[in-house]
Amino acid sequence: MAKTIIVLSLISLISACNVTQAPPYEADKAVEDRENYSGTKGMVQYGKDQNYLAKKELSDKCERARIDLAVAINEGDEKQVKAQEGIIQRNCVK
Repeated sequence: MAKTIIVLSLISLISACNVTQAPPYEADKAVEDRENYSGTKGMVQYGKDQNYLAKKELSDKCERARIDLAVAINEGDEKQVKAQEGIIQRNCVK
């Protein structure tokens, strides 16, 4: 009888673990808002998300530099023009 109770308890515990298992990642959230990743699928998605975020950051940096370059040209600020051209040259895809 005691063995049966222990076996049933273990089966219930294992079943409960499967029921409460979290999804691999928060698919319903935007990439920038995801915080929880689990399992192999979650880790694969984490890598994809990090790659996307790095590319987005670089793209945003490039866009800001182009805007700042236009402002510097408009204001005739040669020092800023050279600085922004350097940023663009290092970070922007040609």
